Amino acid sequence: MQAQQWGLARVGAPAAWATSVGRGIVVAIVDTGIDLGHQDLPASRLVVLPGSNLVTPGQPPQDDHGHGTHVAGIVGAETGNGVGVAGVAPEARLMPVKVLDSSGRARGTTVEDGIRFAADHGARVINISIGAALVQPITGPGFESAIEYAWSKGAVPVVAAGNSYNGGVLGSGYSPNTHAIVVTATDKNDALATYASGSNGARWGMAAPGGADPNFNPPQDEILSTYWVAGKTNQYAYDAGTSMAAPHVAGAIADLLALGLTPQQAVDRVLATAKKGLSASLGAGRLDVAAAVAGLGGSGTHFSTSGAPVPGGRPTPSSGAGGSVSSSAAAAASSTTPANPAVSATTATGAAGARTRHNDARPSATARSRHAARWPIALLAVALVVTAAGLAARSAGRRGAR
Repeated sequence: MQAQQWGLARVGAPAAWATSVGRGIVVAIVDTGIDLGHQDLPASRLVVLPGSNLVTPGQPPQDDHGHGTHVAGIVGAETGNGVGVAGVAPEARLMPVKVLDSSGRARGTTVEDGIRFAADHGARVINISIGAALVQPITGPGFESAIEYAWSKGAVPVVAAGNSYNGGVLGSGYSPNTHAIVVTATDKNDALATYASGSNGARWGMAAPGGADPNFNPPQDEILSTYWVAGKTNQYAYDAGTSMAAPHVAGAIADLLALGLTPQQAVDRVLATAKKGLSASLGAGRLDVAAAVAGLGGSGTHFSTSGAPVPGGRPTPSSGAGGSVSSSAAAAASSTTPANPAVSATTATGAAGARTRHNDARPSATARSRHAARWPIALLAVALVVTAAGLAARSAGRRGAR
C-alpha cells in the first residue's frame, strides 16, 4: 500500500530514509490513543506509560476512535515489514497519550495535561492534531502555556492549524510568540486544501500533505494510514485534514533529531528547506524531508520491496503484501465548534474524517452527519440568499419612494 501514500513521495520521505529513519526518538501522539496491537505499530517501538490515559485513568492508552492511530502511522508506521504502510520516521518510538475520548473530543484540561505529561516523560517531539481555533477560546491561555512548557523541556511541539474553511485568510489562530510548528494541509498539487486554516501568522508556520476535501474528491486524494476499528485488527483508512499534515512534520523533526540536531536547529532546518514559492498561507512552504536531511550524514536504512532491510541501494517502496485498505466504523471529529458546550476540544481532522471506503464498515447515520462537514457551504449559501433578499428588498423600497 506504500505506493498509495502520495504524501510520503511528495515530501521525499523514502529518499530521506537513506540518511535518517528517526531511530530512537520518542514522538508523543497526544490524541485518541493508539491501537496497541496494530501490526504496523509494533510494541517494540511503543512507549506505553502508566498515567498516559487521561480520559480513563488507570487504563492503557488504547485507541477507541481511530484518529490517533491514523496520526501515529503517518509519523512512524513500520517500514520494511512487508505489510501495510510506512511512516516518515519508521524507527521513531511512539508514545500514545490519550486525551480525546471515543468521539474524538476532550473535556476539561486533558489536552494541556497530556502535553505536559509527554514533555515530562521524555518525548522529544509532541504531535497535537487538535485545532487551536476551537481549543483556545475555551481553554484560554492554558493550551499555549502547555506548549511553551513542552518547548522549555526540550520537546518540539507540532500542531495542526485547524480546518476552518477560511481559505487561509485568518490563519491558525496561534500567537506568533508560540514555540510550536503550526502545520496546514496541502493537496497533491501543493495547493492549500480547501478546508484548511492557513499557517500564516504563526511563529513557525509551514505545510505538509493533508489530502483533498473528501466531500469533492476520491479517497486516493486523501492520506492513507493505519487505523482502529472496533472488533477488527490491523486496519487502514484514508483520511484528510490538517491532522494528517502535522504528523508528516513531526516525523521529519524526529528524523533530524536522530541526526544530532538540537530542537531549534531541527525547526530551523525544516523551515529553511521547505518548498518555497507557494501560497503565503502555507507559511515557510511545503515540507521536504529529503532536503531537510540532505548533507547531514547519518545511518539510515534502505528497504527492498520484500520488506527486508538490505545494505546499500536506493530505497524502494514496500510491496505492502498482507495489508489491505479498510475503512473505519467511526470518523474523527472535525475542528468545528461542537454542539455540546461542555466539549473543550475536537480533533483537527479534515472535512469528512476517515470515511467509509467499503461496505463492510459503514459509519452510523449519526457519525456520517457529524462528519459530513458540508456546513460551511450550506451557511455560505444561506448567507448569500439572505443578502440577496435584503438587497432586493432595499432596491424595491428605493424604487417605491421615487
